Amino acid sequence: MVGYPIFLLAEVVVGFVILLISFTFLGDLGTPLLNLLRLTALYATVDFCSMLIPAFGLYRVGFSGAVFAILFMNFFDVDIEDAWIVLLINWIAKMAIVVGFILYFQ
Repeated sequence: MVGYPIFLLAEVVVGFVILLISFTFLGDLGTPLLNLLRLTALYATVDFCSMLIPAFGLYRVGFSGAVFAILFMNFFDVDIEDAWIVLLINWIAKMAIVVGFILYFQ
């Protein structure tokens, strides 16, 4: 997919803004450059894992969500509850990005 690097860039930028907003309940998470690298690896891994399950539906969303929460918890050293909150906020933002890409590339 030619547009995936652009999509990944949009995901990382929006995810970084969400991460900056999440500092209120997550605390200090390290340097911004390291956080960008962590988010890029996180989103690329989650996108790859979601492509492993060909069927649409709750299995794909649940698997991707679990991978995101576990990796976010490990990368940023936060509790699972905080990882699920960030996951929910990121999912809403990602759906907005997906809809924007679909409408733009139609």
